[in-house]
Amino acid sequence: MYTNTLEEQYKLSAMSLEALNRIRSKNQAKIQEEKQPKRDYARLIFEEYEEDFFSLKLMCDSIFYNCLIKRLDETYESDIQKMFAELATTTRQIYEHINIKPRLYGFNESEVQNESQEVLDNKAVHLITEFLNHNYYSLTDKQLETLYLKEVSTIAKELIVVENVETNDAVNFALKSIIVESLINRINFPMVIKDRVNELITSDNYGMIFDQDELIKLWDHFGKQVRNISKIAATVV
Repeated sequence: MYTNTLEEQYKLSAMSLEALNRIRSKNQAKIQEEKQPKRDYARLIFEEYEEDFFSLKLMCDSIFYNCLIKRLDETYESDIQKMFAELATTTRQIYEHINIKPRLYGFNESEVQNESQEVLDNKAVHLITEFLNHNYYSLTDKQLETLYLKEVSTIAKELIVVENVETNDAVNFALKSIIVESLINRINFPMVIKDRVNELITSDNYGMIFDQDELIKLWDHFGKQVRNISKIAATVV
């Protein structure tokens, strides 16, 4: 059963049309603004945070999440829905903190505005499959070892020692959870945003002006949330 907080997070159908209309009107003003010279390099790359656009991002991200949830056993459904809602809250806080317009993964505004839900769902499934193939299924054992050995060893060791899982099962599960973690990270923070967050976390200049400790706290919390979700979602990969 959804909590009130979860219901607020996922009232996407009611929020999305209003948000899209506001985005359309703002786009016209931005066309004129973009014609003006900009001196700030960061602003040239990153637009300022917009709550309306985060609503749009939340709608798009939920399409991916629903694709994963549908494949889970029903006993996990309520828990992981709540976990995704809590993750969305943290993601919003990070975008707000760094004051950057949220980025969509896999979709663009035009698609969301014009395509049917079926088309969007099918594209999300395709993107998830493509990601898993590129980062897992199409790789040889040697390639997987090169890319993921250190992370896999840490997770697998804990499963073997603490939960008495068989070695092969522990390694396979650890590998899948790492891949799913990478996917969820990419959905929430596409590479250009992730790189920007890591830059701000380590920037002395940023720390002199803004609350860098809070950003680090949020980023660490986000990472823990993603890892917890990945351990459940990995069971269907």
